[in-house]
Amino acid sequence: MKAWVYASGAAMMLAGSAAFADTSETARIIDEGMNRSQVMINASQLMDGIGGRLTNSPSLRRAETWAMGKFSGYGLANVHKEAFDFGRGWELVVRRG
Repeated sequence: MKAWVYASGAAMMLAGSAAFADTSETARIIDEGMNRSQVMINASQLMDGIGGRLTNSPSLRRAETWAMGKFSGYGLANVHKEAFDFGRGWELVVRRG
């Protein structure tokens, strides 16, 4: 019985996805993702350039500024930070002798 339920579910998912994949809107989204994606560039800038972003740290502030610039550059309106209370921040301080 379980096998039949799984097979039926899989068949319905395949049939539904095939019908959805035929739309021109889906093709446009796939084309955008495959040919003009900036995800790896953005990920590299965020992870390799800015690095770790502990809550309420200077790195988080740099990442916020970077993201707001990216969103504005993409043409989004009303890009802003939402304030929240967290308490103490995090920053590595090396003290010698």
